[in-house]
Amino acid sequence: MSRFFLYLSYGFLAFLLLPLIVLIVGSVFVIDSFESSFGKFGFDNYRIAWDFLGSFRIFWDSIQFAFWSSLAATSFGVVIAWFYQRTDLRFRGIVASLCLLPMFVPGVIYTYAWILLASPDIGMLNGLSRLLSIETSLLNIYSFSGMVWVESLRSAPMVLLIVGAVLRSLDSRQEQAALLAGASNIQVFFRITLPLLLPTIGAAFLLLFIRAIGTFEVPAMLGGPIGIEVLSYGLYQSFLNYPLDTGPVAASAVPLLIIALVLVFIHERLVKGRSYQLSAAFSQASSARVSLGKSRTPVSTLMLVIVLCLTFLPLAAVVWSSLQPYFSQPSLEALSNLSLAAFRDVLQTPTILAASLNTLKFSAVAATLVVVGGIVFAWVLERVSTRGKLFIEPAIDMLLAIPGIVIGLAILLFNTRLNTGLYGTSVLMVLAFMTKYIPQGLRFLRSGLNQIPIPLEQAARCSGASEWQVLSRISLPLLAPAIISAWLYIAMLCAKDLSTALLLYTPGEEVLSVVLWQYWESGQVAELSALSVLLLVPVLAGVGLYKLVNIGRRMAHAKD
Repeated sequence: MSRFFLYLSYGFLAFLLLPLIVLIVGSVFVIDSFESSFGKFGFDNYRIAWDFLGSFRIFWDSIQFAFWSSLAATSFGVVIAWFYQRTDLRFRGIVASLCLLPMFVPGVIYTYAWILLASPDIGMLNGLSRLLSIETSLLNIYSFSGMVWVESLRSAPMVLLIVGAVLRSLDSRQEQAALLAGASNIQVFFRITLPLLLPTIGAAFLLLFIRAIGTFEVPAMLGGPIGIEVLSYGLYQSFLNYPLDTGPVAASAVPLLIIALVLVFIHERLVKGRSYQLSAAFSQASSARVSLGKSRTPVSTLMLVIVLCLTFLPLAAVVWSSLQPYFSQPSLEALSNLSLAAFRDVLQTPTILAASLNTLKFSAVAATLVVVGGIVFAWVLERVSTRGKLFIEPAIDMLLAIPGIVIGLAILLFNTRLNTGLYGTSVLMVLAFMTKYIPQGLRFLRSGLNQIPIPLEQAARCSGASEWQVLSRISLPLLAPAIISAWLYIAMLCAKDLSTALLLYTPGEEVLSVVLWQYWESGQVAELSALSVLLLVPVLAGVGLYKLVNIGRRMAHAKD
């Protein structure tokens, strides 16, 4: 069984990496037509791509955008994580839930929400400033700072999860000793907590930088209209050229691929070999939180208000827009125009029902394939002694850094140049989702497999059980919670993915993320708002259900 899984993992990994290899090879071959597989060797494709992408400018804009958005997100996430894990902050659960909310909202919806709030022409916040006799618009979301703002808010939840987990595992006795010695909370944070967190903060920053280099929705919706282009949006623009010249398009994707790989290499070197173990007195030491004293109530209230403004207010703007036949600023007069016509139009559109079914179908199939492949890889990495692991693990980590638009383009070029017969089918979208999200699925399953005691499996083998029996009767049943969690998480990521689906969808088989984008491009504001609200309902319900389940578990543990 172990040898079979090892060979299966090799084949699976080759299947995942082959389109990327074809992308790189195809970038240095000039072809005469779309139907040709390969042509003559040369670097003309890179010259064409360099001219199209605007030479050095687009690279510099991409780096600046990724750096500043990652820096802002990391700073905000670290502060929230510290208050949540280390202080007696009031409303802790509400603050954490609201901070995590942007992570579950599709990027098109969240970016559009901030356009409704801070657009210089129609922004509700600018409309409020005009009521105060301020003629000029105070906010302009269509700017570089606006791009950084929205992307940092979307990325901050990842920092909260990463840094919060490390804070929860670190022994707080040093901080408590410093407080007893007379140090202030600020001194404890900057002299003890922050130095201990620096490796984790650096790793989180690099992870966000990698993510921002390949993000699509924010640069396309906020930077595109004002001429600020980053690599991901420039690659999409080159893809729209007709007739499609695959060589220059492939050459346009290679720099983005190389940057992502260099960054993931630095990230892995930074976190390699680092682990955090619980001290013997963890249960007692971690429960001691820093007291905010007299500032507890004002600080907690201020934190709650800030988080509400950054998360709830944008979504409220979308709800308001969905109830208006045409966009108008909130006012008593506009209240008389409230209407559900946009919801009726959206629900009566045949494309919406078909896109909903396609989203469920493609997400479910991709999540299932990711779980199956993740089980194979997790078993090899955790249960098989082989040198091949030295190659398998970094190769899968590499996929984590590659932007979805590059993966989608690689799979598209692979199937067109090799004439696999899959071009124009929804199979390509499922394969792209599987390739993009296999690293995330593997982390769930590998963590779950780590928690299964190896002596339990060895005892079964000593009792005469075969490898298949050990896997089917012991490992997989114990791994079931991790499998379910991985499947749900991957299905959610696939359902909200745009950059990958936008390149690979076929007319008649659109998914909801593509429909949202089409509404945005065509200027159908009412329909976009209504569909956004309809999609937010299951998102908010899922977050609420998750919180209820966690509260139920804590109450059960308390009773025990």
